[in-house]
Amino acid sequence: MRIFSRKRRPILSVIICIHDMNREAPRTILSACCPYQKDVSPEDYEVIVVDNGSTSPFSLGDEVNFS
Repeated sequence: MRIFSRKRRPILSVIICIHDMNREAPRTILSACCPYQKDVSPEDYEVIVVDNGSTSPFSLGDEVNFS
């Protein structure tokens, strides 16, 4: 378990559950990240991704850039 140190806690936690979505998951996760959200700072929310027992576990590849 990793614990992240922040100056302030996020106001909102967005939880994305995935199951056998290797093709769709990166786009779904990306749509929840900046710059696709308006009038919100990256420090205001966090995105938590839960792989719900996929046949092939989901992994973010090096080709995905969410910054």
